[in-house]
Amino acid sequence: MTDPTEPTPAPPVTPTPPGWGPGWSRRNQRRGESGGLVFGVVLLLVGGYFLLRDTLHIRLPSLGELWPLFLIALGLWILLNAARHTDRL
Repeated sequence: MTDPTEPTPAPPVTPTPPGWGPGWSRRNQRRGESGGLVFGVVLLLVGGYFLLRDTLHIRLPSLGELWPLFLIALGLWILLNAARHTDRL
């Protein structure tokens, strides 16, 4: 029988897997926020394009001519996110 006045032994310590730790939930939340930010910026750009073109009657290139800019912006966003994540490691 064990003595009730003895302290209970501490549970065995297991190593924390890489990427899991005290700040894991904050890192996980930041990734979700960046997608929402990009979606918001895209909505603003598309809405601004149609506002300028249709409401204010400003001559702008058609969206068919602008698609390479979307690819360039997507590539820059991916590169900047990759650089930002490697700086934290």
